[in-house]
Amino acid sequence: MILCISVIPLIYVIRQKLLISVKNQIKDVDNELMSCSDYKLVKNNTNYWIFIINNVLIYCWIISMLIFGNSWLTKIALILPTVFGSILIIQYAMIINMIEKRFKSINVTLFKLKSSMHRTILNDISSIKSAYFELCDICDNTADFYGIPTLIVIILSAIRNVGNYYEMILMLLSEAEMRKSTYCSGVFAVQTFFLFTILTTSVTRLLKQNAETSRIINQLLDRFTINQAITQKLFKFSNDLWHMKVEFTLCDIVPLDRSLLTIISGTTVTYLIIAVQFHFSKTDQK
Repeated sequence: MILCISVIPLIYVIRQKLLISVKNQIKDVDNELMSCSDYKLVKNNTNYWIFIINNVLIYCWIISMLIFGNSWLTKIALILPTVFGSILIIQYAMIINMIEKRFKSINVTLFKLKSSMHRTILNDISSIKSAYFELCDICDNTADFYGIPTLIVIILSAIRNVGNYYEMILMLLSEAEMRKSTYCSGVFAVQTFFLFTILTTSVTRLLKQNAETSRIINQLLDRFTINQAITQKLFKFSNDLWHMKVEFTLCDIVPLDRSLLTIISGTTVTYLIIAVQFHFSKTDQK
């Protein structure tokens, strides 16, 4: 596990320029949108709450490991990968939320175009279009950077949870006394569920805001039917949206939206059923 998780810092070192580029692109988007007359960045404290809740869960899990864990070697072997994986997922979710805020701000600004003058509207559409395409490029770079590390963390966490759930089920079926390590497994399951839910929810919200942009532009086309210059600019923007698809996947294998939770849950239940059946069949043979 430590060997697999050590790949993540290595990826950060090798590909750090891509992550720096993403941060610089976000600043460029803000500068571009600031030229719009009615633009205002939507305020959202989601990232602060994500950071606080994750830290609380991590501290609770570390304390439970220190109290109920076995040897110090085992504690270190479990704590380090969990902390690294948690930081990675939370950082990924926070960046996605930053991008989602800007998509939402773009949609709000598009709604306000009717209150602006003719020349201002044309300039605002150009700025919004440029910022929108920049955000799409940011999404591609972000998904590319976090694809492999996120896949590693999700696979390792899912494997550990399957093992933990398997032990819990056997203990419940045999009515054995609850082990001390079970408390650590329970906290780890809650923390993992929180990470996966936050990440997939952030991606789903971003995709909804991205799809909302197309709907708003279609409404604006109906609103500005009289003005040919604005209509042509909006129509060109609408056509270009078909070629700018925003996708978040795990190495182009699994979509990183809420459907991922369904896939993980289904796979976990399937392996648990197989493992429990194999255990009882092996017991019957004895």
